[in-house]
Amino acid sequence: MQELASGQLDPTGSDIEFDDIVIRSPGISGSVTVSKLTPGESRGEALGSDALGTALAAHQVDTDYYIEIGDVGEQPTDAAVSTRSMAPDHKGIEIKVPAAGEGWGQLLLVTDENGIASWHLPVDSGSGADTTRGVDTVTFIIPGYAADVSGDDDTRGVLGWLGKKAIRVLSFVLDDVIGAVGDFFAAKWEKKNRPYALRRITRETYRQNGAGELTAADWQNLGAGRSLLFIHGTFSRAATAFYELTPEFIDELNRRYEGRVFAFDHLTLSEDPTDNARFFANSMPSGQVLDVDIVCHSRGGHVSRILTEQQEDLPLEGKTLEVGQIVFVASPNRGTVLTDPKYMGDFVDAHTNVLSALPDNAVTDALEVIVAVVKQLAVGTLKGLEGLQSMNPTGAYVNNYLNKGASVGAKYRSVAANFEPTERKFKPWAKDKLMDHIFKEANDLVVPTLGVYEHNGDPMFPITEGNRLDLDGADGVHHGNFFGNPKVVDGLSEWLKG
Repeated sequence: MQELASGQLDPTGSDIEFDDIVIRSPGISGSVTVSKLTPGESRGEALGSDALGTALAAHQVDTDYYIEIGDVGEQPTDAAVSTRSMAPDHKGIEIKVPAAGEGWGQLLLVTDENGIASWHLPVDSGSGADTTRGVDTVTFIIPGYAADVSGDDDTRGVLGWLGKKAIRVLSFVLDDVIGAVGDFFAAKWEKKNRPYALRRITRETYRQNGAGELTAADWQNLGAGRSLLFIHGTFSRAATAFYELTPEFIDELNRRYEGRVFAFDHLTLSEDPTDNARFFANSMPSGQVLDVDIVCHSRGGHVSRILTEQQEDLPLEGKTLEVGQIVFVASPNRGTVLTDPKYMGDFVDAHTNVLSALPDNAVTDALEVIVAVVKQLAVGTLKGLEGLQSMNPTGAYVNNYLNKGASVGAKYRSVAANFEPTERKFKPWAKDKLMDHIFKEANDLVVPTLGVYEHNGDPMFPITEGNRLDLDGADGVHHGNFFGNPKVVDGLSEWLKG
């Protein structure tokens, strides 16, 4: 790594050149160091996680520049020099970098000293693709948000920043081996790298992707009595979503269900939950009878509801699928605002950060999916992301289809959390940005708390209090760590009798 330049931000809002990098920071002071990395060189400490670096490498995303900003302070300034494209009451930093060249895309990955990461896309034309000859620079804006300065030192600070901020200028080739990065890129990547699978869940297989694929004998055994089905959520697979369950608990579930415990790995980006449910129904052998309980996480709740409430839309001729109960863990049953197109960047940021509690080998699997989406977003398109858009709370799928299901005999239960950030790592980002400026209601950092179980227009809701496990701020549970919490495990143990 070669240090190119160092100096100070200018709070008056003037352009300051740091070798090839130009930075504007109206109202913000601090120190800056700009370095250039050689291809393949890594700055792992800037990522906050080896897993994130591994995911970037898997997508052949290079770091061109490394910018470190420290000693951040807020200075009064004239509103006339506010950062371009920024709301007038929000501060931010504008960074202009050399274009990577024709046929390349670019984006920023920003990480603070606590490991909170955020992705930032070019603002020049809504696209990170430099496909026009003669384009010399690409501009990014790192927006601020109004941090709480009411005396709580943990949330005080410009942009929610505490200490230094590490900024990586990333580039990637647009002509990927599976096709050009653009429309449907993430869909193509997902179908190649995260295919559908139905597999047995045992202590030997549940943390291993691809292990335990169902055989004809397994299907026959599943039809011999009540079984238990695990269905994961967005950016995930069963091995990631349910990783924190202990081997001993998996053993106990297999004892109760006499070995009839299995999982459904499905596409979460490119296909909507109805497509997922149809694949499941098609996979059932002719004449198969299934009597299942379901544990689902996040978007997996939508798939579970289609399997239960919308069976007329499934290819179940000559097959029987009965659902005894569903345990919705953090399921967005009335959607999540983060999947609104204007918040899609916050959606991938939230998942990037809540996954950090998992071991690197588990979180890398999910982060590779996130990087695929970010690459597509960087070139300005949402095409092919129907799986994500199906959770939009103002969209047709949630309002006109999902929540118009039939009343069925299954019992619905829920596990929901109102996450209250107490540790320094999450507090400024979670409280000031997600909670105050986007959700404006209780949430687990990805899904609104009440949206898991409240009335949503579907006759199966609301889920009654006696069938709910409601976690509050003292439990420290957010969207990514439900299954490591003892209360959640105890609730599952009480409900899942086999």
